[in-house]
Parts: sequence; C-alpha cells; structure tokens
Amino acid sequence: MERFPRSVPVILVAALALALSFSGGAIAAKMITGKQIKDNTVTTKDIKDGTLKTADMSAATVTDLQGATGPAGPAGPQGDPGSTGPAGPAGPAGPAGPAGPAGPVGPPGVSGYEQVSNTKAMAANTSGSVSVSCTAGKKLLGVAGYWSSSNAAVQVVMASTSTATAYTTGIPGADTMHVQAVCGNVT
Repeated sequence: MERFPRSVPVILVAALALALSFSGGAIAAKMITGKQIKDNTVTTKDIKDGTLKTADMSAATVTDLQGATGPAGPAGPQGDPGSTGPAGPAGPAGPAGPAGPAGPVGPPGVSGYEQVSNTKAMAANTSGSVSVSCTAGKKLLGVAGYWSSSNAAVQVVMASTSTATAYTTGIPGADTMHVQAVCGNVT
C-alpha cells in the first residue's frame, strides 16, 4: 500500500479553511436579516459609500434630504431666430374713415348744350348760303355743313362766336343744304 506524504493532510486542511473563509461573509449575509439587527446598531461606518438609494429610504427621509430651492441662475444666451411662419389670412376690412374736406372750386366749364340746325333747298347750279345762330348768351362750340344726297363740299364759316354760315357756289343738281351747330354756356 502506498503512503501519502505527511504534508498532504496539512494542505487539505488549509484549503478547507480558505474555502470557508471566502464563503463565510456570504453565508452570514444570508443568515442575518433586518429583523435580527438591533435598532440603532448600524452606523455610517457600517454602510459602504454609494450603496443606499432613495428607494431604500422612507418618503419622509427623502423629503428631509431635499434642501431649499436655490436662487435662479443667470439667463442663457439669446437663441437663434426661428424660421418665418406662413402668412395668416387677411383680416376683415376696417371701418370707413371720416369724410375729407371739400376740394377747391374747379375751373369754369361748359354746360347747357344745345344743337341748332337749318336747311335750305337749292336749285341746280345756284349759289346760296344757310346760317344758324345759338340761343342768346350761348357760344358756338362746333359746326358742320352737308348735302342731303350729294358728296360735294360745303364751306362753313363762323361769322361770330354765336353764328355760322354755310356757303355753296352751286351743284349740278337740285339738293338740300344742311348746317348744324352745337352751342353751350361757357364760363
């Protein structure tokens, strides 16, 4: 039979002791609960930094941890301008403004238009004339002379500012000569 060297049992005992020392804290953590810890026996030095969260504390404790609101910080820099929005709908028409002052008196004009005419039957190859006159106080504004059926020219002469006469030296056939005038008040 073979024999083990003397150092083997010593090494086995040392390994067992080492294994128990590593798992001892875990076993203790599984064995000790909050009900088994006497009140006011866990102190700050017993708690690892950064391990407690607000979820681990009562609501009253969390409220007590909150300090007073600090003063407002300085205003931030001005932001970039936003893009231009779409145009809005047209607004309703405003009320009519007050009437303006009366304008100046305009320049004199023409009024009281009237048309006057006269005719004369003319024998063939005869000379003659036809005259028209405006009503008293009115001025002659325009005049025209013509034949009823011929295209021959008629000479019209303004004798004054209110009278005109149409002349002919005769036409080959008999016809009627007309003269028409437009008259009005000119101020």
